[in-house]
Amino acid sequence: MPMLVETMAEAGESLSALNAVAVTVGPGAFTGIRIGLAAARGIGLAADIPVVGVTTFAAVAEAVSEKERANRRLLVLLDSKRGDVFVQEFSSERTAIGLPTILSPDAALDRLASGSFILAGDGIAVVRSQVDAASPDVAYSAVDGPADACWVAQLAVRSIAERTDLPPTPLYLRAPEPRSPPAAAVAALDNAQS
Repeated sequence: MPMLVETMAEAGESLSALNAVAVTVGPGAFTGIRIGLAAARGIGLAADIPVVGVTTFAAVAEAVSEKERANRRLLVLLDSKRGDVFVQEFSSERTAIGLPTILSPDAALDRLASGSFILAGDGIAVVRSQVDAASPDVAYSAVDGPADACWVAQLAVRSIAERTDLPPTPLYLRAPEPRSPPAAAVAALDNAQS
């Protein structure tokens, strides 16, 4: 929240100037998605304004230039941080084709054999060595990082105008994978309770 207040102050605006709040709904880190959605919903509730969800895939796709997309399908790859990638395909006009999924690097490479693609997103790093070795008809977008807030905002404005806005509910492609806390944390907790 301090970053939000600071950003609004730099823009010379207050929260009362907002007409809507845009938030990425995922996929991404469980904690990050939940924190972002909770903050956006809180702001929306306090300011009595709509909260619009935008998928991370759509935000990355929005950043890919028309020149890069020309005559190619767009495959947005997001690093799942578990050795595979979250994937969604888009037409050259950035219309989603099919549902988002999770693919191993080998399965992503198989997907690329079906046509001419431009790849975008931070998941490029996960598959690049296999793609380069196989040499399919693939180009890499300059958009090789995470979704940028300006594209999230632009998509939200357009979806509100077109009345296609997505509710701010999380898009999870994988079930939570609970992990045991590190031994040091367990030992510290035991010591604190003694």
